[in-house]
Amino acid sequence: MRKEDILVDILDYSFYKEELQKFADSLGLKKYGTKRELAKRIAKNADQEFLTKILSKLSKKDLRGYLQYYFGVGMSSRVTKEELVKTILKKTKSHHTSKSKGTYKETPVSGEYISKIIREFKRIEEPVSARDEADFEKQLLSFLKGKLSEKRPKLLEMLKRQATVGKYRIDIAFGSQVGIEIKLPKSTSSLQRLSGQVDVYKDYFKHIIVVIGDIGKKNLDIKEWAKKIRKKGAIVIVIKTEQKK
Repeated sequence: MRKEDILVDILDYSFYKEELQKFADSLGLKKYGTKRELAKRIAKNADQEFLTKILSKLSKKDLRGYLQYYFGVGMSSRVTKEELVKTILKKTKSHHTSKSKGTYKETPVSGEYISKIIREFKRIEEPVSARDEADFEKQLLSFLKGKLSEKRPKLLEMLKRQATVGKYRIDIAFGSQVGIEIKLPKSTSSLQRLSGQVDVYKDYFKHIIVVIGDIGKKNLDIKEWAKKIRKKGAIVIVIKTEQKK
């Protein structure tokens, strides 16, 4: 078996079709086709960082089994999952790290760069006047697109709205690098849901940015929730917001 087919096999055997479709969607790839076709699309287009994330979802037992079966390499049970994944990718690197035409490579984008633009929006527009969450998101998205169009047009090409991530849809995504969730919470349950979303998103994105519109509800401790969500590794930006009537 060719090296490039081994990674496809592993993806095909290890994940349900729905999972492969979500991975493909996160990469901005088409979601149609059989499991095998989806696995090929992902193996061909994903970078090493993304492949590391999804292979890390497998058990150590499965990873060791694949190394033994495909490469005849026996690995001790004491070897870390990180090392097992690294070994698999190293042995299939002739395919997914090649620079041949058609290989997917994301334009680098950092969470700090995007959050800097959002903080600029906060500085200029705060307090933001918005009818609802959709209006709040629309204003922020318009500002973000304008700045990227002016300074980093390649990043604008990467921007995707409502990308499927697990059972959720994140508001804005830049490939597998930066995910942005925008909330205008009116209840504690909305903030609890947001916290759960971040737990899911951190398995898919290198950087997570959470933008919370604070409408001044006294029963919502926005500062405390922002603190909790930051502990999960997300960048949290709170913007004072006034609801239009």
